[in-house]
Amino acid sequence: MREITAGATSQSVYFVIRDTRSTTDGRLTGLVYNASGLEASYARNGGARTAITLATLASPSAAWSTGGFVEVDATHMPGLYRLDLPDAAIAAGVPSVIVTVRGAANMAQEDLEIQLTAVDFQDAVKMGVQNLGVVDSGTAQAGSSSSITLRAGASATTDKYKGLFVYIDGGTGKGQIGFVTAYNGSTKVATVNAWSAGTAPDSTSTYSIIGF
Repeated sequence: MREITAGATSQSVYFVIRDTRSTTDGRLTGLVYNASGLEASYARNGGARTAITLATLASPSAAWSTGGFVEVDATHMPGLYRLDLPDAAIAAGVPSVIVTVRGAANMAQEDLEIQLTAVDFQDAVKMGVQNLGVVDSGTAQAGSSSSITLRAGASATTDKYKGLFVYIDGGTGKGQIGFVTAYNGSTKVATVNAWSAGTAPDSTSTYSIIGF
């Protein structure tokens, strides 16, 4: 299953198209956007089928163009095709969309389910969670492979931050995320399951506690 952030634009997906004449899972090469019978469609979760009007692309590396369709490399990647999705197919509002290509001679129908996520996993800044609520932030007093000591002014309530995420946004371990499994309000120590890149924070690390 492919994952795309809901509401993203100018997105391409790739299909391996199989040759129905083959008994060894062979791939079908040579398809072009206006091949006889070739069609593409999408259906958003709970919605009806919507046709995708196919168009030519000058090359596999061409700029995105809605409905663009092209074979990637018939020699070295036989049967692999790029399809440029209409923005409406992946608009926010549903959890998933199915995209189908079918209909050309000797072509097996191919379907791709796309999960439309609320978080951008390609976002280099906080993996998209910067849009969630920041419950606490500051400079850490210390850290270890499984904990971080928050600022002196952090909450004194035990388990106040349990179940939230702590993001290291500066200093040692920058870019890491940990899931808080326990919090001691007296010592300010937040225990995490693990740091995403395995680097222990220290007193140079700045952090944000992210709430939902």
